[in-house]
Amino acid sequence: MDSNDYLQLNVILLYFVLFVFGVYNFKKLGINSKLLCYFILFLSITESISFASLKTMGNNLIFYHLLPYFHQGFISVIYFKFTNNSRPQQQFIVISTFAFFMFAVCNSLFFQSFNQLPLFTILIQFLLILVFSILHYSNLLSQSTFSPLKYSSSFWFNTGNVVFYTFLIYWWIVIVLFCKTNSNPNDIFLFVWLSNILLCICYFIALKTGIRKNQIHVNYPEYGFI
Repeated sequence: MDSNDYLQLNVILLYFVLFVFGVYNFKKLGINSKLLCYFILFLSITESISFASLKTMGNNLIFYHLLPYFHQGFISVIYFKFTNNSRPQQQFIVISTFAFFMFAVCNSLFFQSFNQLPLFTILIQFLLILVFSILHYSNLLSQSTFSPLKYSSSFWFNTGNVVFYTFLIYWWIVIVLFCKTNSNPNDIFLFVWLSNILLCICYFIALKTGIRKNQIHVNYPEYGFI
């Protein structure tokens, strides 16, 4: 195995450790924090499948054509739960997720086939997640409570997503599209690894603040205070 393999295995291990932490505190977690725990398990499984398919089949292109449906579906369910105070936002999440699924199907069938990386699908998904994140920030900022955002589990989940997917959009667009002939693959994998580190830190804080004994302020489930 090369250095890139070790970086990817480290990411898988990080997600697994996060999941174990969530399971250890599972009974103390709020409902939405438990959903985050399941999502972390999902990430660890998909990263493992991606790594295994790359090593056994030589590429994981088909995996990246299938992954967005499950990944976006899970993300949409989480943000749907976070916005249960706003029916228009929930409708937007449902409609935009369905439209994304249709786009992903068309992209795989007519533009970037299964022997190509579905770059358009990946970029649209990341942008959609950022839109969901911005909408949730607007919910958190508009709430009528004096409870600091640092006590909101969903705030840290949201922040992790904003940082991670912003970095990944930069990676795909700037490095893959414009600098792919000059970029060093080791630098690319290191960049993604660092992005995953930041995501795991935010998810850890989200789980930590989701433990009931740490919730010293009034909870507001409708805004993701869990």
